[in-house]
Amino acid sequence: MRNVILSFLLLTGLAACQTTGLNSGDVGFKQGDIIEGNFKFGFNNLVVPLPEGPWEVASIHTDRNNQNDVGIFMFLVQGKNGRVAQTLELTTNQYPNRWGYATSSDCKRDGIHFRETFANFEGRNQDCMWLNHYRGEITSTSWYGKYLKSAVNYAKGKGYEWPLAVLASGHRLARVKQFFNYELAINPQSYGFPEPVNVEWKTSDWHPNSTAKDADKTAFIDKLKKLTISYHETVKAGWEGKLVVGEVESFSNSDLELGAAQ
Repeated sequence: MRNVILSFLLLTGLAACQTTGLNSGDVGFKQGDIIEGNFKFGFNNLVVPLPEGPWEVASIHTDRNNQNDVGIFMFLVQGKNGRVAQTLELTTNQYPNRWGYATSSDCKRDGIHFRETFANFEGRNQDCMWLNHYRGEITSTSWYGKYLKSAVNYAKGKGYEWPLAVLASGHRLARVKQFFNYELAINPQSYGFPEPVNVEWKTSDWHPNSTAKDADKTAFIDKLKKLTISYHETVKAGWEGKLVVGEVESFSNSDLELGAAQ
């Protein structure tokens, strides 16, 4: 959903750590698969907590860089009333690496709806969460842009209208040998809001400067902040291997029926 690449660069050799095109990882799923309930992803007993209902695998990607680190990427969508109601973007490494990971820019970003950073150390522990808005249009021509466009094409092929703007609850976790990015994005149109007039990031209908002037949007954002905080504990439980594969966690579609603009 974002035009900004999700970082999985190694701490050592950052400048030289470009992808080689040797896509030898295994995501474990293929485009078109339907997933319900928690599932394993990557290694080290990492379990992805999946919100209620069926999710469709819209795009997958694997990449090996010249430090021999394999990143695996998966983009899930869930439809509602002919629209993509929410998406889930997942990224991790498939095998342990020796060096750890560069600090996450998301853990340092200001000027967004919400961010809390507990740790963001190069090559060591990283732990943060945020709520931000993004435009739905994909303009990047990089491999990452192609990966996202594959998800867009899949969703449109299934008859889902792609969102013009989303609000994304993001979560970043890392340790020396592993990282995990989890970003659940909500389409406000699926929850009662009209089509946005402006989606440019700085002037978007969903930029903090704009939502602060609208009582319904402010209430919606406030509820999403609370949900982001509650999600983070669940995502961390999956990171620590404490979730049961196949179960459905407490955050669900019913939680997202925020009723802000009916």
